[in-house]
Amino acid sequence: MEILLDENVDNKEDVKALGIQTGDIIAMDPKTVITKSGYIKSRFLDDKLSASILLGIAHAVKEEGWKLNRRLHCFLLYTRK
Repeated sequence: MEILLDENVDNKEDVKALGIQTGDIIAMDPKTVITKSGYIKSRFLDDKLSASILLGIAHAVKEEGWKLNRRLHCFLLYTRK
């Protein structure tokens, strides 16, 4: 696999000087595109996006007084570590 760094490096020592080591976790470009109709297409959109949408709706219902056309129950589950 070849990885392109957004830094000028010429050798392994230059890469190590940046603090990058073998085995480090990297994030690939998600290649985000917003279509003309408003859809967001991107890699890595998963439950994080869904959770943020639900939190945004909950905030709007409470703070902006949105009226929903049906009953909605929100449950927050978490575990302590």
